[in-house]
Amino acid sequence: NAQMQFFRDGDFGDAFLCIALYSSLLTSIVFPPIQEYFFHQAAIYAKIFVSGRKLHRTVRAELTFHPKSAILLDENIRLFSKKLTRIYKDVAMSKVGILGAGTWGMALARMLSNSGHTVTVWSALENEIDTLSATRRHPNLPQMQIPDAVMFTKSIATACEGKEILLFAVPSVFVRDTAEKARPYILPEHIIVSLAKGTEPDTLYTMTEVIRDVLQKEPALRDIRPVALSGPTHAEEVALDMPTTIVSACADMRIAKCVQDVFMNTVYHFPMLNKIG
Repeated sequence: NAQMQFFRDGDFGDAFLCIALYSSLLTSIVFPPIQEYFFHQAAIYAKIFVSGRKLHRTVRAELTFHPKSAILLDENIRLFSKKLTRIYKDVAMSKVGILGAGTWGMALARMLSNSGHTVTVWSALENEIDTLSATRRHPNLPQMQIPDAVMFTKSIATACEGKEILLFAVPSVFVRDTAEKARPYILPEHIIVSLAKGTEPDTLYTMTEVIRDVLQKEPALRDIRPVALSGPTHAEEVALDMPTTIVSACADMRIAKCVQDVFMNTVYHFPMLNKIG
């Protein structure tokens, strides 16, 4: 356990134990390049595994029946702790702005914050921002504690500026108005993600099409390709870390893959990337 102190409060111990166990069991049968791959994957997933206690107990129980692996595990913890720390520091965290503080937006704010990303939440309802900031609870998700690291703002400019990813988490009827408000602060390099489902009644546009329609009024933003996140997911389940799957869909598959990398964690799984026009 002393070798794991470089993980914050043991939060990342499960990922470290995973890789140490993999390398222990596979030391005699795999080539070094494959082990290197496992080391790097562990460092990546270390940022998103948020509770190592259960896995720690499971791994130790399993190693009771594998004395040789237990020895190798201890050796690998000692030998690779510095290496994993170095790689972990290279894993990029994103700055995310969430426009909308409903159940879906707040469930994702919690998840992304727990994954190590910097999260700022904006709402058009100032009283909502005051309540969420003060109580760290959403009234419709009473069992979910909002991390202290999640920041709240009444300024849509603050929510947008300096962020890599912007999540539109407002209901579909407010997507166009929110995009209009955010447009002055959106840059060509922003990754725009839409969480709302449905179509706009007057235009029959999807929500990504609505956002793009608004942003195209600025010549510099005409090449932005919004990403749609959709799947059999519910805010109340994500808020409780229940496993689920979701699809990242975009006309530009590179952007979809980037969103996949940011959102993927132990409970949020992307089985595929789906291309949309």
